[in-house]
Amino acid sequence: MNLRRNRRGHRTLAALLGALLGGCATTGASARPGPELYQKMQQASVEILRRGRHAGSGWYASPDGLVVTAAHIVGADHSGTAILHADGSRAPATVVAYDLGHDLVLLRGPKSAKPVAFLKTAQRMPPPTSRIYVFGSALFRHQLLLPGTVARAEAAFEYLPQTEHYIECFHVTSAVQKGTSGAPWVNADGQVVGLQSGMMVSGNAAAGIAFVTPAQAIARLVATRRSARTPSLGLATDELWEHSVEHIARFPKGAAGVVPVRARKGSAAKAAGLSANTLITHVDGQAVPYRDLYHRRVRARRVGEQVTLTVLDADKPQSRRVRLPLMELEPAVPRPAAAP
Repeated sequence: MNLRRNRRGHRTLAALLGALLGGCATTGASARPGPELYQKMQQASVEILRRGRHAGSGWYASPDGLVVTAAHIVGADHSGTAILHADGSRAPATVVAYDLGHDLVLLRGPKSAKPVAFLKTAQRMPPPTSRIYVFGSALFRHQLLLPGTVARAEAAFEYLPQTEHYIECFHVTSAVQKGTSGAPWVNADGQVVGLQSGMMVSGNAAAGIAFVTPAQAIARLVATRRSARTPSLGLATDELWEHSVEHIARFPKGAAGVVPVRARKGSAAKAAGLSANTLITHVDGQAVPYRDLYHRRVRARRVGEQVTLTVLDADKPQSRRVRLPLMELEPAVPRPAAAP
């Protein structure tokens, strides 16, 4: 989307964000919503079909018909994607942009002669203990409004097995189920505070913790209509203290960091031999004892740049440094036409 200048010379991105953003996400976050919230969600929400089968949920995020849903249910091969409305009508959808680091995809819905009902995006996630709501179709049961409680103040990083990479997300306590992927989480005022991406599981059962991607990423994708460029080393990691006592003992006493348990095929990390027998203790000289810190340090850089990892090899007392380039997560998509 080309951002043109107005009479005062200011770029229109600020105006777009203002139109798409709601007020502070804490507004009404603790209030008890009335039936008007359900009606609002019903008007703006949709379901996503892939080759005719129900794949997830989504919502209209702009008056000109842009739809937000979860990237993992659309995939890189997005042929056969369609939008299903509450009245049973359906329309083909095309991909406008991706943000795989937040499990987001922006779809172009059907053209409309008049503005469509859409949901504004809040400025941020409400604080912990705030009650929020997700509207989607769980286990093929349509148009359900389900509650949840914000469980953590800061965003975390969680691994999505469907896409084999990490997303930045908030933790929300909720009994969400399959089919709600891509659904909007809203506060009591109906402002979107995040997107339903995944859930924590124990064995094959949901553990009652939902992964909700942040409002800021949604607002950026809708306003710019450009794919993000998410940097990654292509590693799945555990924190050292998640491993067995015997494995921990193979590293110097008191060592802390993240263990690469899997390297993405074709990544520089895999070529460099990083494995479960390696402990990453620092990224660019900064300690990374926690998985979230590791991913935050990597995401602070840009695609194509190189990062320096300080690593310890199992059963060896001396650390070494490995310099690796950052790869991009997003697939290439045609650039959308300039806005009229």
